[in-house]
Amino acid sequence: MTAIFRRCGCRDDHGKTYGVLPVKNATAAQQARACPLMSTDTKHGTFSWRLSRGFDPATGKRIQINGGSFPTLKAAQVALNRARVQKDQGMLAKPAQVTLASYAAEWLPRRQTMGKHPLAPTTALNYKRYIDQDIAPSRLGKMKLTDIRRADVQSFRDGLVKAGRGAVTVNRVLAVVMSILTSAVKDELVPVNVARGVEGPTVEKAAVTIWGHDELAAFLTVASAHRLGPAFELALHTALRRGELCGLRWQDIDLDRGVAKISNNRVKLDAKTIAKTTKTASSTAELELSPAAVAALEVWRLRQGFERDEWEKLGVPWVDSGYVLTMENGRPVDPAYLTRLFERLRTKTEEKLGVKLPRLTLHGLRHQAASMMWDASGDLFAVSKALRHSSPTVTAAVYTHMRAGKQRAVF
Repeated sequence: MTAIFRRCGCRDDHGKTYGVLPVKNATAAQQARACPLMSTDTKHGTFSWRLSRGFDPATGKRIQINGGSFPTLKAAQVALNRARVQKDQGMLAKPAQVTLASYAAEWLPRRQTMGKHPLAPTTALNYKRYIDQDIAPSRLGKMKLTDIRRADVQSFRDGLVKAGRGAVTVNRVLAVVMSILTSAVKDELVPVNVARGVEGPTVEKAAVTIWGHDELAAFLTVASAHRLGPAFELALHTALRRGELCGLRWQDIDLDRGVAKISNNRVKLDAKTIAKTTKTASSTAELELSPAAVAALEVWRLRQGFERDEWEKLGVPWVDSGYVLTMENGRPVDPAYLTRLFERLRTKTEEKLGVKLPRLTLHGLRHQAASMMWDASGDLFAVSKALRHSSPTVTAAVYTHMRAGKQRAVF
């Protein structure tokens, strides 16, 4: 018994999925159970096939092998012909009943080391969180891979939005589903990636607010009273990301030449701080340091040496970690601590000024630095190089909004 049929993910007024419609010799009952759009739109739905593999000797029931989803009748026919050959050769096996959740659990460890671009530890952690918290518990996660249709992925997407998940998060979860199903196609578990064509919600790009000259000067004054205040001054002079700032090592800095090699990144991973390579290949580069940045580093190195001597006088070993930003005992600064410290100093600055400062995060200092560079030079290429972007196009896309109201000064 063989048959090629069409099916879709549409549901009737009772929420029940419509029945399949055989391509040939469909009965009146089958037509009645099928989606009404099947009779009016020849491109609606996808094609699949069903092939009898004989009878189960234990139960006497017919064993049916179902194919996957195919965009065209021709593709389904080719797959069916291949299955017939396998049947004749005794190689047609019953498809494994693998759910999306169970396959994802097996897929993630492989994906962490897969191909030319294995997942970074932080990315893998995010993937695991999306799988455990969003994908696996959902109806989609409980479905067999061979049963999933585009409408099911769309319904999953709509459910995330309805639950109040942010557009960025929804798009990231969908990207994980897309990646999982792409691997399932390569593993020949499904013929096509049905997640293709499911669009995520539009992400509204939030404007980045930066501080004015007086606001920035007030913050730096307050920060200078703290031992780690120079860290924020250094961030403004170098436009380093938080992980790059915390990952900066003395071995990467040549103060005589005024350059620093940005190749190390300290990030939080599952409550632990780890060192890893920088964000992208373009991020790993030699950064030219401004005279102000060199001066700040020289002063900080003197202070670090003084602290080391004081600890040794007390008979307490000082940790020679090799990092630029360290605590009093020489241990590298935790990235999360630096973020919390920035927030405390920002709040203290507001109390001193008696006004509410525009909301700015630690990463916002990178935007602040970019704006200052652009204002000082007016050279997009120079700013892009300082930020270590892959191209000036990336810089323009991210920072053009900062030039609002300033264009007239250029001409």
